[in-house]
Amino acid sequence: MSRIIKATDLHNKTRDVLEWARIDGEEVVVEYFGKPVVVIVRFDEYQNYLGYKEEQREARAERFERLRRFAKQNAALSGLSEEEASALVEEVREEVYQSRHKTTVES
Repeated sequence: MSRIIKATDLHNKTRDVLEWARIDGEEVVVEYFGKPVVVIVRFDEYQNYLGYKEEQREARAERFERLRRFAKQNAALSGLSEEEASALVEEVREEVYQSRHKTTVES
């Protein structure tokens, strides 16, 4: 569980806060006017986070690349131009949005 402190306490207890994170391995959430604004973690945890974030970015890029390949394949098979396919996707997207919005408004 994370330890939560106020920004003023961080100012007054910097050494303690650093030890909580560095030695005890605690995440320290710093609040400013009652809202969390930063988290202090050990450097190795931060590096792990950066690695995870990069993996997610690469995975997302790969998913979009696959979607682009599938879109090109489908367009070639269907005989639609890229503009026609995009217009069709936009039309369906709008229908889905309207359907969801209508359901939400009626509820």
